[in-house]
Amino acid sequence: MNDFAQRLYLSTIAQDCRSQALSYGLGLEMAEFCTASNLDQDYPRRRGQAMAQMAGIDRFWFHAPFAELCPAAIDPKVRQVTMERYRQAVAAAQSLGICRLVIHSRYIPWVYFP
Repeated sequence: MNDFAQRLYLSTIAQDCRSQALSYGLGLEMAEFCTASNLDQDYPRRRGQAMAQMAGIDRFWFHAPFAELCPAAIDPKVRQVTMERYRQAVAAAQSLGICRLVIHSRYIPWVYFP
């Protein structure tokens, strides 16, 4: 396997991601939980599906939820929900044995507080 393939990850949004990752020696970006409600609704089933996709593949990123989340939001309630979702994402990633997360912070320097 070449060095370039070692740095590539396919998103699990694609229906054939697992077979393609196995064919080309790529990792997977687990996107099942980038929709925050998937951390709440039917979580055991979704986690099981994620584990099935991971079988036989050795490298992963976990895509955290991002829609409507902003860790630097001016509204403290938005920050509170954001941190709760990030904690859920970390816990879900850990439960799958994944130590790398993709997080879109939506931080805009001239709009939000540092």
